[in-house]
Amino acid sequence: MPLAATAAAALATVTLGGVLMVLLVANALLPVGVFVFAVCALQLATRARQDDVAPTPRRYPHITNRGQAITPGHSPITPGRTDPYPRSLETVEEQPSAQKVDPACADEFVDRWGTTWNARDPAQLLELLTDDIVYHNSAWPTTMRGKADVREFLDHTWRAYPDLTFELIASPHIAGGGARAAYWWQATATTHQGPIDPPGIPVTGKHIEFDGVDIHKYRNHKIGTLRIICNMNDIAMQLGLLPAPGSTAEKVMIGMHKLRSRLTRS
Repeated sequence: MPLAATAAAALATVTLGGVLMVLLVANALLPVGVFVFAVCALQLATRARQDDVAPTPRRYPHITNRGQAITPGHSPITPGRTDPYPRSLETVEEQPSAQKVDPACADEFVDRWGTTWNARDPAQLLELLTDDIVYHNSAWPTTMRGKADVREFLDHTWRAYPDLTFELIASPHIAGGGARAAYWWQATATTHQGPIDPPGIPVTGKHIEFDGVDIHKYRNHKIGTLRIICNMNDIAMQLGLLPAPGSTAEKVMIGMHKLRSRLTRS
C-alpha cells in the first residue's frame, strides 16, 4: 500500500476512534447533565414561587415560660388565668370570608387543650373537637375521622404511656389569612408501660422525651382539623427499635440494606 494511502487509513482510524470516544463520554455524562439541569430548573422554580409570595413580618411576644408544664387550672402563657376562652376564637372582619384567629383566644384555647391532655380525660378532650374532626397524627397509621376514631387513638396512647405529659415551648403561631394556629410542644413519658398496637411493639420500660408541632384549624370555637407532627424515628431510637446514629448496629443495618439492594438488582 502506498505511503499516502497508509497515512489516510491511519488518519481515518484515529478520527473514527476519536468520534466513538466522544460519543461514549457524552453518553456516560448524559445522566449527569440531565440531573444538573433538573436541579437547576427546580431551584429556579422554587425561587420564582418565593418571589411571588412576599413574606409578612410578624412580631411575637417574648416567651418567659419555656419548659413550664401545663397543669390543670393554670395557664403557662398567662399565669393565674383559669377562664377557658370567653372570647371567640375567630374574629370576622368586614368581609365574611376574611377570618383570623385572635391571638389571645388562641393562647387560651391552647392552654385548655394542653391541660386536658395532661389530665388524660377523654371526655373533656373530645369536647374540644368538632363531631366531624379530621385528625392526622405521625404516631397513627391512618387519618382519624370523627370522635370514635380519636377515642381509639387516645386509649392506645394512654395505655402505652399512662403518664404522658406535655409542656408548651412557644406561644401559638397564627397563620396569616386563615383560622389556623400552630404551636411547639415537648412531651415526656417516664416509662413505656403498655404495648403499642398498632404496630405491635411490646413493653420496653423506656423513658421517652420528644417534641412536636400541633396545627389547629378552628370551626365553631372547636378544632375541626388537627395535624400533629413529631419525629417517629427519634421515638423509635429511644425505645430501642432503631440503632443510634453512628453506632455499629446502624452500620450493620445499612450494610445489610446495601446487600439486599444488590441481590434485588441482580
